[in-house]
Amino acid sequence: MNFTPELLTTLGISLSSDDQTSLLNELQTTLQERVGLAIFDLLDDDEANTLLNLQEKGDDNTISKWIVANVPEYSDLVQDEYDILVGELAEKASALVA
Repeated sequence: MNFTPELLTTLGISLSSDDQTSLLNELQTTLQERVGLAIFDLLDDDEANTLLNLQEKGDDNTISKWIVANVPEYSDLVQDEYDILVGELAEKASALVA
C-alpha cells in the first residue's frame, strides 16, 4: 500500500515537489514501522525470534513469504494502519499547504 501525490491532492494538501516527496516518504516509512510493530505484537516469542533472524539475513522476499504464512491478518493490519495514517493526515491537511 503506497501513499501517492493524488492522495495528497484529494486531501487538499498542496506542497512543493520536494516537500511532497519528503512527506510521501515519511508516510511510507511510518506505515512500515507501525505495521512492523503490530506484527511483532501478534507473534509469540518463537515466531518473533524467527522473524528477527530472517530480518538479520536481509532477504525481503523470504520475510514477506514468512509474514504472509504466519500472520493471517497481515492484509487487514496493513489496511488498518494505512487508514489510520490517512485519517491523521486529513486532520493535519490544512497545516500542510505551501
